[in-house]
Amino acid sequence: MMKRIKINAFNFVIAAFAFVSINGCSKSDSLTIPKFADFYGSISIPQADKNPINIPLLIGGRDTSLQFYALAAGENSEGHIKDIRVDIQSMPHLVDSFNTKNNTSYALLPQGSYQLDSGYVVIRAQKSQSNSVTLKLTATNVTGGKTYLLPVGITAIDNPDFVINSMSKTIFFIVKISDHSAKKVVQLENVNDNPFSCFKMGNNLITVSFGTGDGVMRKYSYDSSFIKFNTSQTVGNTSIPGYSYKTFNAFIPISSSYIIIRYIGDGLYGLDANNIDNNSVSFTNSIGVFAVGYTGYDMMIPYKGSILGLSLASGGLLDNHIVDTSAVNVLAISGVGPDLGSGWGIYSQIVPYLNGLLCVTSSGDLYYYTVSNSFTISAAKKIGTGWNKYKKIVAFGENLLGIDASNDVYRYLFNVNEAWDIR
Repeated sequence: MMKRIKINAFNFVIAAFAFVSINGCSKSDSLTIPKFADFYGSISIPQADKNPINIPLLIGGRDTSLQFYALAAGENSEGHIKDIRVDIQSMPHLVDSFNTKNNTSYALLPQGSYQLDSGYVVIRAQKSQSNSVTLKLTATNVTGGKTYLLPVGITAIDNPDFVINSMSKTIFFIVKISDHSAKKVVQLENVNDNPFSCFKMGNNLITVSFGTGDGVMRKYSYDSSFIKFNTSQTVGNTSIPGYSYKTFNAFIPISSSYIIIRYIGDGLYGLDANNIDNNSVSFTNSIGVFAVGYTGYDMMIPYKGSILGLSLASGGLLDNHIVDTSAVNVLAISGVGPDLGSGWGIYSQIVPYLNGLLCVTSSGDLYYYTVSNSFTISAAKKIGTGWNKYKKIVAFGENLLGIDASNDVYRYLFNVNEAWDIR
């Protein structure tokens, strides 16, 4: 029988690596077992050295599969002539100790939300790496917005010439559950009007429709206690003689008080929306044009006190015009800021969202760009598909509203750090 000396974790080198992949994994080549004449072997899951491992799960989304291995290391000339069975199981009893150590309060991921394909792996004789074990995770019997914990590790081995490496035997999976299902919050009224413009103003969803007469502006106030929008109220015009909404083709909320509107001939006008909670707006600047030369923009997007103008004729260039709203009831373009580059014409919608822009392609792919205070743009980050189901997308605080072809409005509890496949 070979000599057995307990391994000192600080002097022993584990010459092995594990691979964990989501929805697939590549198996590594076999590894040479290091020769330490006075030592017997250890069994470990080296991926456990990277604890904890964060896994996002989506209610209604696809299952997630992860693969990992058990690895042997150390001198084992006598023991390694035999196969080694390594039992790998969930370890619910470790949840409380993990929470205590890390000052967390994760619940155990419930049964039915995970499955180990075999519950054990085998390290063949004179090999260092086992076959893979697959852990399948699915968002079943779980609560959206809640985070769970699932410890999985080595519970037993069947070869007395090896020990379990206590420092690398358990993987702690932190499983965050996201609910990307949409909640219907209102149907826009007079669906034949087909709202031309929709935007947030204060705690209201504002729509402008051209389908009836000279057009109409409506206000849907948000009822947070019921998580819905109230029945619409018509927003009247005061001091707008000779004009109708149909003579304007862009509505741009530039601050909490003002809406900039573009006349179909040319020129930017301003609407004072300070009284919108009382269902009234009025012209600013004594009903005068405060800026001209904006007819060439195919899309005009408000962003933190600027108007971003998209010009398809200029290669999808996104210009930056800074608006001055400091004077009471007076608007002005105070300067031109750094443009945001070209190529934006591939997007059918560009929506300001928190510290960036959400962009939708005609095929429904959703991208996010962060925008710095100096208007530097990050690289595009794809965060979703299927968003062409909505003809209008509106940022409403951290939420996102989608308006479909039937003018039904759906609300998403949105987060740009997650994937949003809504097909």
